[in-house]
Amino acid sequence: MWLSFLIPFLILLSTFIVQGVHPFGSRMILTVDLYHQYAPFVAELRDKILSGDSLFYSWNVGLGTNFLAIFANYAASPLNLLILLFPQRLLSDGIMLIVCLRAGLTGLFFAMMLRDMDNRREDLFLSCFSAMYALCGWVLAYFWNIMWLDAVMLLPLVVLGLRRLMRDRKPLLYCISLFFVVLSNYYAAFFVCLFLVIYAPVAYAQITPRFRIGSLWSSFWRFCFYSALGGAMAAILVYPTWTALQQSS
Repeated sequence: MWLSFLIPFLILLSTFIVQGVHPFGSRMILTVDLYHQYAPFVAELRDKILSGDSLFYSWNVGLGTNFLAIFANYAASPLNLLILLFPQRLLSDGIMLIVCLRAGLTGLFFAMMLRDMDNRREDLFLSCFSAMYALCGWVLAYFWNIMWLDAVMLLPLVVLGLRRLMRDRKPLLYCISLFFVVLSNYYAAFFVCLFLVIYAPVAYAQITPRFRIGSLWSSFWRFCFYSALGGAMAAILVYPTWTALQQSS
């Protein structure tokens, strides 16, 4: 399991080192919209937390704007709290470390899911396939869209939680992981939820050895109830963001 974390983490970190990304060279990880939007939003979040300023409004964007909606779309990942450990002049280094940590955690969570699917298997194949997911083409092409990566990272945990929900009737992992997916970025969460609707019948067929109406109904209502609960828990951030989006483009 440690290798499932370390392989993608070290590969991505080594890539940044070879490319001369600061502090290993003169280049910076800040590129495209990460430079113009996402990093400044994370920097604003860091300043607000350290100064005790309100998260609801910011005077540092345009002539003033609703910062809560910006936070929900761009900076709500819990991993962004690690940026508090870095001074503002090293903000890009902190973002690079968080990107590498996400890759490592993605591999770890995917390995946890595969182990559950394959009779608690633990070998190098588990780590290799986990690294393939953690460093897939989408991740490498869009690593600078930092607000979308939590959905990729948490998706294996959501799938693992769904399997435990249907097989063992243990809803905690599914509910909490889905909550963090929706909380971290509602836009990417939409695709995760769409996937779950399609995957849930597949998961039921894989887990249930013999089809029974009672078992199907039990799995169906549990899936609906705890999916709604996970989303409702995130409503503390999603609902005010939704109301704000009614007044903007």
